[in-house]
Amino acid sequence: FDCWGECIMLDIHDNEDKKFRNPIFSLTEKDLELLYFIFKKIYQETGLTINIDEYGDGRLHTKCIQAIIRNIYARVKVKEYKYMYDKEYKLLKSLLAKFMLISEKKDGVIYVGD
Repeated sequence: FDCWGECIMLDIHDNEDKKFRNPIFSLTEKDLELLYFIFKKIYQETGLTINIDEYGDGRLHTKCIQAIIRNIYARVKVKEYKYMYDKEYKLLKSLLAKFMLISEKKDGVIYVGD
């Protein structure tokens, strides 16, 4: 069964959602592919390591969320400057909107893998 990158791989939950019934948003395989590239860039630029296991559960801390938002925002701005409104641009804008939903979470969020 192939879903062409659109399969839901991770759900992002508030820390208070202990039974994981109300995800804030979900991430697809395509989202994660781009995020893994962004995580690598963040590590190269800051030394901050962000690990997400799409098959496991874990916590995404506020510091990591802020770094992800900054990196995505910077990539969006570069693409806008170059008038590169391609599929990656649309995906970056979508990811930015998703992560902005959790940007104020003081204790981070929980992710639940597939």
